[in-house]
Amino acid sequence: MVPEVDMAKFPFVINYNPPSKQDYVQRVGSTGAAKRVAFTIVNDEAASRIEEIESEYKIVLKDERDCPRNTE
Repeated sequence: MVPEVDMAKFPFVINYNPPSKQDYVQRVGSTGAAKRVAFTIVNDEAASRIEEIESEYKIVLKDERDCPRNTE
């Protein structure tokens, strides 16, 4: 079991690996309750976990390619 973290101390969360679909709700709930944004780094190998999460919860997670970029 992972100790609880005070999310208010952090401006955002970076997941260096996608959570399992079972852990997704816990991570999103903690991050959202603290009114924070989470970023998840995904490689080709881990992409299937994102697809499982999207399928399980009938959601579409935003792809960074859909986000505006600072081109300056």
